Amino acid sequence: MFSVGALSMYAYVAWLPKMLVSMVGISKTQAGIVLALYNAAGIPHSIIIPMLLLKTKHPIYIIIFASSCLCIGSLWLGYFPQFFWGWIILIGLGAMFIPLGLTLINLRSNTEQGANILSSFVQGVGYLIAAIGPFLMGHLYAWSGN
Repeated sequence: MFSVGALSMYAYVAWLPKMLVSMVGISKTQAGIVLALYNAAGIPHSIIIPMLLLKTKHPIYIIIFASSCLCIGSLWLGYFPQFFWGWIILIGLGAMFIPLGLTLINLRSNTEQGANILSSFVQGVGYLIAAIGPFLMGHLYAWSGN
């Protein structure tokens, strides 16, 4: 879960401006503003998600919501890029996988040592998988032509 959020975040940070400039035809300045909006969408849920996870017994609902936002936003951005302002908010909400994964490490660990081991594994493997994101997006961009 953590690696999916980090992979999509790295891919969008690296490729979103180029995609919007080539697909929609907006200026580089506007593409930079859209990227800032994408990043800003992550601030509220980085604060809210840990509080929600403390109060809920079923984090699956939050996971389904994040998955839906990321998938729907990404698909609609690909098919209807002219409406990018709405899709960017959805994709930004999908980035809640990162604070979700980090918070669940602490909530699901019984000891401090367990939290350290689990956190090392999740972040080590997660960031390794996330590093593939920009390369994967670049190959998809080159393969599709835009």
